[in-house]
Amino acid sequence: MAVAGEHLSFSCSASRQTRRLRNEIPVCPRPGRDRSRRAFRKMRRSAKRAYQPGNRALPARGRTTNLGPFGEVIRVTGPMAKVNPFRFSTKYQDDESDLVYYGYRYYNASTGRWLSRDPIGEKGGINLYVLVGDDPIDKIDLFGQRWYASGPVDTSADTIVCDGKGGIEVYLTPQSRSGCSAARSCRMKHENSHAADALTANPNVCGCKNAHSIPRNTQVNATPSSVLKASERKAYAIEIQCVKDTVASGGWDCDGSAADYIKALEANAAKYQ
Repeated sequence: MAVAGEHLSFSCSASRQTRRLRNEIPVCPRPGRDRSRRAFRKMRRSAKRAYQPGNRALPARGRTTNLGPFGEVIRVTGPMAKVNPFRFSTKYQDDESDLVYYGYRYYNASTGRWLSRDPIGEKGGINLYVLVGDDPIDKIDLFGQRWYASGPVDTSADTIVCDGKGGIEVYLTPQSRSGCSAARSCRMKHENSHAADALTANPNVCGCKNAHSIPRNTQVNATPSSVLKASERKAYAIEIQCVKDTVASGGWDCDGSAADYIKALEANAAKYQ
């Protein structure tokens, strides 16, 4: 994720690259760190240094690129400034149109908006063209599609929600919570599979763990439908295997037969093919 500021790129050793990456500001602040105080101390140290000319010559393979918070190019210098087309958010940018390609949608950095509507419509918010809720510093959108948190929890079905601390927790309906322990345990594995998929695709889907977290019981969803279908197929496969393992170990304590339960799960999974 590119942030506002000056981005330097030189031909340098692996150790120097590692140091540079280590010093970058993370998307979410690390626990126990006061970024504002650290930045102030760094500013004071910089003020004590000798004056350095701002227009020093760059190496033959060097470049300097200034980007705004929404990826708009402010200034580029150096012979290699536009050689690498992978720029803001590590995505491909076309020099003629200045559009950034995210795999599913095109993004216009000059306006800070997508060119096409949100595939899920108003479920992602009333602004169908906005980039990550107008907060590209703290949020990411890898492909122009994403797992996202929006709206109150749907209490009619088992699902995953934000826990209010930057993480995800499982919400089970009263019917699922009052059911037999074997089915409830396997259902939890089903929803935990969705949670793992969401955090893999968007680690900050529910905000930061120590700041800027999204309120508890905010629904976590996926877009487009192909992402949701793939996650559902995987989750149902895990749940079905859980039931089979429970039966094999003699732990099935539900009134109905495990075979009928598995058939019902397989029928639901078939809807997502």
